[in-house]
Amino acid sequence: MRKEFKNKAERPMLDEATIDAVLDNIEKYEGSTIVIKFGGEMIANEQMLDDILRQSITLKRHKVNVILVHGGGTQIDDDLAARGIQPGKDEVTGKRMCDETVVDVAYDTLRRLNKEVVQKLNTIAKEKGRNIVGMGESGYNGALIRAVPMHENTRTGNFEMADAEAFKNFASMNKIPVIYPICMGPDNETLNVNADDVAAGIALATGASRLIMVTDVPGVWDKNRNPIEELTIAQVNGLIADGTISGGMKPKVEAAMSVAKKGINVVITTPKNDGLLNELFTEKGSGTMILSLPKEERLLPEFLRDLNSRSPS
Repeated sequence: MRKEFKNKAERPMLDEATIDAVLDNIEKYEGSTIVIKFGGEMIANEQMLDDILRQSITLKRHKVNVILVHGGGTQIDDDLAARGIQPGKDEVTGKRMCDETVVDVAYDTLRRLNKEVVQKLNTIAKEKGRNIVGMGESGYNGALIRAVPMHENTRTGNFEMADAEAFKNFASMNKIPVIYPICMGPDNETLNVNADDVAAGIALATGASRLIMVTDVPGVWDKNRNPIEELTIAQVNGLIADGTISGGMKPKVEAAMSVAKKGINVVITTPKNDGLLNELFTEKGSGTMILSLPKEERLLPEFLRDLNSRSPS
């Protein structure tokens, strides 16, 4: 039955060119992998989380292999404060330094948030009538993500590698993996790793077509607070140097650059107004794209450099 409109001006109209462009882009990304990263502030914002998950389900419906990665820094800090724990920060990176107690609190907090995200994803999928379910996993489970300690005697880790084969298997299912960044260390210990770095590592390991880093603002802004559509790595470095990019946006663009240097375009955008779908399925896109380096300038991931060094000449 047709939806009733009060007047003809309210009836949405589509033209052939628009339909063709959308269908071309849907076909372009069919079977590809898209990694979507969002932080704890997005989980705390009910509408933002709803927007992310609804659009992720739509992408999966159109045969895009969606991998969700989330953090929870704000919630971890709150849970630590409630216990009277004040961990130190690394002087260079500003990352939280974890001992065994701190990483256990982080694990519990992220596991709780992960459950919330998966339950909401499943609820939305059911409402939409989609046979799609969320699959919550830590990077530690099944050694999905391996990491190494940043320093001696710390449980804060640096991303080392992701199990690309496992993620490939997930893609063949009607499931959306929802990953949180508690990872496996060299001695099977739990390590807390920055979620931006985990998302970047997964994108590289899986050969993702795009890494989308979700924020509450529509991309990177210039000095006049206008969103910038595209940035080269050199331009990003310039904006960091002159202070235009600072605060919480700085680690996001740094993680984005680490991926762009190795050949994957990265988009920093908001889920508002269907930003994720517009980025992939329209010509205009959304947010700010950090452009990958030309092929001859790309930096190979370490595990590929190792393979090349072992290959016979």
